[in-house]
Amino acid sequence: MSELKGRILSIDYGLKRVGLALSDPMQIISSPYKALQNTPELKELIVDIIISEDVTEVIIGLPVREDGTPSEIYDEVKKFKVSLEEDLDIPVKEVDERYSSSIAKERMIITTPGKKKRRDKNLIDILSAQILLEDYLNGKTG
Repeated sequence: MSELKGRILSIDYGLKRVGLALSDPMQIISSPYKALQNTPELKELIVDIIISEDVTEVIIGLPVREDGTPSEIYDEVKKFKVSLEEDLDIPVKEVDERYSSSIAKERMIITTPGKKKRRDKNLIDILSAQILLEDYLNGKTG
């Protein structure tokens, strides 16, 4: 039987909303988790999730443009990462999030029936976090 490693939390940070995804304890499967509003309580909510879900590692999408240069919210994401690290005793790693939103939109069109549901911005954020985590897990095992 495989040894449990602990869950990985993926964060797709946005100025309005933050998408989250979680791995299974064996770090094989990436599942959508939830979207949170980006409020002053955000860090506290994420720390609570990390504790309650037995998270042993966090990844956060680093927003860069197609050419690799920092996007408008790059510095904001870096600040949030540093702030999160101050409250945690687990690694918080940066991952390239280029294309995760466009892949999430394509996936949503294919898998989500109804235009009304596809307009849900929370769903895009959650799927983006899931895609970041899928890519990360595939890189760890492949």
